[in-house]
Amino acid sequence: MGFYYLTAFIKTFTNSQTIFLTTVSALTFFFLYKCFEKYSIYPIFAVAVYLSRFYTGRNMTQIRAGLAIAIVVYFTFLLLQRKRWQYLLVILITYYLHKSAIIALPLLLLGRFVIKPKYIYLGIIFSLFIGGYYGEVVRAYVQNNEFLSDIGGSYVVEESIKAFRNDLGNPVIWYQIFVLLAFTIYEKKLSKLSPYYYIMRNGYFYCTCILIIMCRFAIIAARTSTIFATFEIAMVPMLVNMWSSKNKYLLYVILAIPYVVLFALNWSPHYVK
Repeated sequence: MGFYYLTAFIKTFTNSQTIFLTTVSALTFFFLYKCFEKYSIYPIFAVAVYLSRFYTGRNMTQIRAGLAIAIVVYFTFLLLQRKRWQYLLVILITYYLHKSAIIALPLLLLGRFVIKPKYIYLGIIFSLFIGGYYGEVVRAYVQNNEFLSDIGGSYVVEESIKAFRNDLGNPVIWYQIFVLLAFTIYEKKLSKLSPYYYIMRNGYFYCTCILIIMCRFAIIAARTSTIFATFEIAMVPMLVNMWSSKNKYLLYVILAIPYVVLFALNWSPHYVK
């Protein structure tokens, strides 16, 4: 509904599709710019990570979700300031842009705690167990739960092409686990680099667990977990920062390979079509 009103407002002044898309993109990238500026110690590096991981699949095909996610991620800083009612209002507004924003609600509670590393490790193991051995149980529960099936829509309907199955073989799952583990193992060093370290780690931990547990729903798992996966724009540069100046250049080359591959895979003809 919110996006409908935004569209109606823009069309009050023009019916040009180009101006409409440009306006939505400008709004989205304004909040993305604020995210790069606030959370990342290397903003240009953050832009590179975003372009390779999220840009083509999100901002060129899911413009409602792209705008909602950019707003939610930026305003997570409110949790550090204990402005939880303001954060709740942000979620409410973005929910009307895209329903997936409701996934950001639990960070209201998670953002209050410093989750110890051992619980993160146990959480990953537990999520892998649920996703691997009880994935079909989760799938059946989501499809039969009225509230969850209403939010999921055609993405959880058994006969829908959008509800195609996946499993723990999804390489993005293991990529996010690797990033999360690295970000957790070096907690003492990284927590000194940013006041938002624990909020980012809690959010990324939460979204990684969602991606694993909901792996049987390929699309809906990706669309819900991608919200706080956006924190990679800050997490990856922070990890690189720990390396000595001499080794950083080697790490840039090593990271460039998978990110170029990710960008190439995302930038495929069917997206443009």
